[in-house]
Amino acid sequence: MATITQDRAEESNSGWQAIATQIHRVGSETAGNLRAFVSVQITPPGAAGGLILHGVRVIAPPGKPPYISLPQQQRGDRYYPTITTDDEALKAAIRSAALGAYRDAVALGIGFGGGQ
Repeated sequence: MATITQDRAEESNSGWQAIATQIHRVGSETAGNLRAFVSVQITPPGAAGGLILHGVRVIAPPGKPPYISLPQQQRGDRYYPTITTDDEALKAAIRSAALGAYRDAVALGIGFGGGQ
């Protein structure tokens, strides 16, 4: 697993700002379709502060585009969300920041082939 730190800001049409602050890429040979964990700092419209979501998962099934899953906690054989939102603009901002950071890491070759 490799870690990179980035400041990739994405702002939605509603004013939510999301910045991917860290990405931990995971080797597919050990994690199935899981490709990365991303930390995303979110700031509400018109605010100076916000919060950081750790554990946003990037999932990439073979032959399909990657998508995200908000942080989860495992209990037994099941996974349960630790955070949810009905705000589609917020989800879009988080998704854009996390997938953008993942695509940047892939393009740079960070995390695979020699533990970079």
